Amino acid sequence: PKKSSFLESIIKINQNLADLTINKAAIEAYLQPIAGEINIEAIDAQLTIVGGRASVFKQSRDGKTLDTAKSADAIIASLGGNSQKPIELTVITNKADVSDDNIDRLGIKELLSEGVTYFPGSPSNRLQNVRTGMARFNGILLKPDQVFSFGEFLGEVGPAQGYAPGLIILGDHEEKAYGGGLCQVSSTAYRAALLAGLPILQRTNHAFAIDYYNAPFGVPGVDATIYYPAVDMKFKNDTGHHILIETEMVGTTLKFRFYGTKTKSGNIRGPFFVTGSGDATKPSQTVFYRDVLDMNGNVVKTDTVNTFYKSSLDFPITD
Repeated sequence: PKKSSFLESIIKINQNLADLTINKAAIEAYLQPIAGEINIEAIDAQLTIVGGRASVFKQSRDGKTLDTAKSADAIIASLGGNSQKPIELTVITNKADVSDDNIDRLGIKELLSEGVTYFPGSPSNRLQNVRTGMARFNGILLKPDQVFSFGEFLGEVGPAQGYAPGLIILGDHEEKAYGGGLCQVSSTAYRAALLAGLPILQRTNHAFAIDYYNAPFGVPGVDATIYYPAVDMKFKNDTGHHILIETEMVGTTLKFRFYGTKTKSGNIRGPFFVTGSGDATKPSQTVFYRDVLDMNGNVVKTDTVNTFYKSSLDFPITD
């Protein structure tokens, strides 16, 4: 009776049970709602740095997937026999990529670089946006050869995400928009990537020089603005190992720390004024050089980064 009842849900029985053929596709379709109750995505462990090494602070979770094809085969085999036992469905376990079991194999064992920016005098809304934005990047784990896209990791920017209105440069003017000040976060990440010797794939400077990005160099030029998706900041993890990002904001100082396996480093020379001066109301050009050093301290590559700023007077603040 149980077999007959099950078959009735798949196909109307108009003949003797022994003469029936089983429609496997129909059984797999029957299993789809059950799969929706079983299937769960694997979740990687979230990592933090303790004593200079990676440690799990939120455990991983393995994923599960119902194998509908094998489960359908088991149902068909049971229908063809005399067993009245419950049918065991085939469920595949998908291990998380990052867990207690493999944390030591990720290569997160030392500090690669630390990018720092300072922004004294920032209004409260700007500080709120920097604090909210930098939290999005704390604990990010980059796989070998993965491209870091600031905009992709940042996600939506609005009041629902905890952002406040702040000044941004948009076109030929400044105006208030949610997330104003997030370029402080992107510029800090940019500096950490430079000092880790990582290849910079995309970077755009601000339209005019802004004091928040001058320290500790004293000269503008080591900044990276974002207005995703039109303007992004990207770099590549080419170390051959994972990189764990840790962020910290204390007062008006923001830090990005990259941890992994050190295979090289970056050294910034400059920036220097090519034209103009520290007067942001006048156009200027600066240049800095980023030397990539091997583990013996030899320069294996030098990047030249020119930055062109317009006059701040060309960008009036609008309501």
